[in-house]
Amino acid sequence: MNLKVVSYNMYKGKKAFSNRYIFDKMVTELHAIDADVLLIQEFLGKNLRAGRDSDEPIARLRSDLYGHYAYGMNSRYKNGEYGNIILSKFPIVESENIDISQVRFAKRGLLYAKIEVPTFHSPIHLMCCHLDLFAKARVKQMDQIFERIDSFTGNKEPFILAGDFNDWNRELDKKIQKRLKRHYGDNNEAIQVGKQPRTYPSMLPLLPLDRFYYYGIQGGQIEVVKGRPWNQMSDHLPLTLSFSLD
Repeated sequence: MNLKVVSYNMYKGKKAFSNRYIFDKMVTELHAIDADVLLIQEFLGKNLRAGRDSDEPIARLRSDLYGHYAYGMNSRYKNGEYGNIILSKFPIVESENIDISQVRFAKRGLLYAKIEVPTFHSPIHLMCCHLDLFAKARVKQMDQIFERIDSFTGNKEPFILAGDFNDWNRELDKKIQKRLKRHYGDNNEAIQVGKQPRTYPSMLPLLPLDRFYYYGIQGGQIEVVKGRPWNQMSDHLPLTLSFSLD
């Protein structure tokens, strides 16, 4: 069975470096990818200023494609709220939104979901994150994330960690890959290595802020979704991870 996962920072449904709300356009394009799982950061769960576009954003993103979802609200403000959301074509049997905030004025969360894929021998653990802008805070947040990973990988079950890592200089990536290899080195082919794709800013991608890390899946291929209309929507480009389950 072949699966596709998308990770995307939606920039709260706005056009890059603008306050223009284009959530409906983003939803249409995401649906066209027809991924099995969506891992979305900066999802605007409620926007009271958006008029008709504020009506049931989760329902509109789910549409008829995704029968299962988990939403984690990270920040609430006067006219709305936003956070991370995971949508899946397969049953989500467990989920949790974990507070990994390190500074008072920047709320951050790790959204966790466990899915069951028919005919596959093991559940797959999904994690969607949006890390801090400060390097020291990102390191502490990854320590929290690894604690979560360690809690369910005693049996070496597959996991996918994705999101916006804000790791512009790749220093955190080096630490992450070193730790993954140390703990899961018996299956090196299932751990992402090498250069990370550039996804930010969407109009001229220079920085590899968005990432996939994974374990226990075979033949993983990571690609950036480039060109129009993606370079005219969020300030980030989406990443896709395609792999097979045997």
